[in-house]
Amino acid sequence: MKIFLGISGASGVNLGLKLACEIAKRSELHLCVSKNAMNVLEKELNFTDIFYKDGATGLKFNTNQNSAKFDENHEDAKFVNFSSDQGELDFECGDKLQNGNGKFADNAQDLGGNVIKIDALDNCALDDADGEICKFDSSEKNERQDAKILDKFESGKFQNKSEFDKNSAQKDDIYQIWQDLQKYAAIHDDSDLAAAPSSGSFGIDATIVAPCSINTLAKIHAGFADTLITRAAAVALKEQKRLILGVREMPFSTLALEHAAKLSALGAVIAPPVLGYYSGQNSLEDMENFIIGKWLDLLGLEHQIYKRWG
Repeated sequence: MKIFLGISGASGVNLGLKLACEIAKRSELHLCVSKNAMNVLEKELNFTDIFYKDGATGLKFNTNQNSAKFDENHEDAKFVNFSSDQGELDFECGDKLQNGNGKFADNAQDLGGNVIKIDALDNCALDDADGEICKFDSSEKNERQDAKILDKFESGKFQNKSEFDKNSAQKDDIYQIWQDLQKYAAIHDDSDLAAAPSSGSFGIDATIVAPCSINTLAKIHAGFADTLITRAAAVALKEQKRLILGVREMPFSTLALEHAAKLSALGAVIAPPVLGYYSGQNSLEDMENFIIGKWLDLLGLEHQIYKRWG
């Protein structure tokens, strides 16, 4: 079974990718991500704030897109490949900040006692605008001299179960899903109107756009096939194949409802990501699985990823 999945909603890209992963386990998947959705995905995969890699947790400094890593036990601060306008810096074992020549860089001042002052790195997560002193010690914390590191860090400590950890793990999941999809799915550029799914003769059995933006909904209704996603939807309509639109919007305007109603009359299934609480969700993952499971049902793919009624 060949399935085409278009992700056109900039909001909900992660949900669309998780749906793609489940489809790829059960069918031949052809995936296309719109330009706006891809922009969101790229931001996710850049790990602009925090990341997990090889068991380490870390903060990514905005300056030059380099990183500050903490080891998995949060015991010693270790900075790797952290560069500034003054050159490459290396901070090991929580007690020195050096450039490649083993000397303190111009923008870092050794104040003794594992305390350093960073003047030039205004965008760092561990520095604020007035260049306050940051202190790194060997316990499970990382705090400023006055025991406060901005409002982002609760009580000046890094907790194993902090929001940073949760966000990092989620980004790592999305990274892994994207890597897997490149192996197990055919990924097409949304501007490639010559791609195989743009032709009815290719034989796509079902097309789903999820999440589906209101802009994409309107284009499909108008027959305006200027992208691969809208072209694939147009093919599904003309071939009278299954077309599912996971329209992501709340509230719906009258115009959007009119588009959806007319497409429904043409045979499309309008299936917004709406929860049914009878399945007893206890987590965000449960909620996502319920929505993904409903979309898989409409595609005719067997699964057991959510609790069914009765």
